[in-house]
Amino acid sequence: MIFPLRPPSNEFALRVECCRWSFASQDRDTIERLAKEVNWGRVAALSDRHRVQGLVWHCLRQFEAIVPASAVAILSDRASETTAHNLRSAHLCRSLLNRFAAAGVPLIFLKGLTLSKLAYGDPFRKMGWDIDILVAPDATQRAASELARM
Repeated sequence: MIFPLRPPSNEFALRVECCRWSFASQDRDTIERLAKEVNWGRVAALSDRHRVQGLVWHCLRQFEAIVPASAVAILSDRASETTAHNLRSAHLCRSLLNRFAAAGVPLIFLKGLTLSKLAYGDPFRKMGWDIDILVAPDATQRAASELARM
């Protein structure tokens, strides 16, 4: 059985456009049109679910005149929480880097803050959930031991 695809909701479409804002074309007309036709609670919930609160707010703060004050408060607060969370992650990354360097274990950070910096120009804009690192195969045991000590 073939199920036809439904078009995305306005809330989902607005979230997608907001995520594109940092690195793709900045389509003000589409943002303004969608912003007039959304349930702001759903926009916030979708942003939370996909951990893009900072990206959504980075875009929508430029449209505060058409975003209801209650949504501005929620979205800006959640973006601030994202920044605070990512600052804690950055501190932990620094600790990992220092500890691994002292143990003679080179590492590379993957995704997370590094990717956010490269993709969006700001390591704190996209919510990170964990810290992914890459170590050489022959350093795996030393890396695991260092992580256990931490």
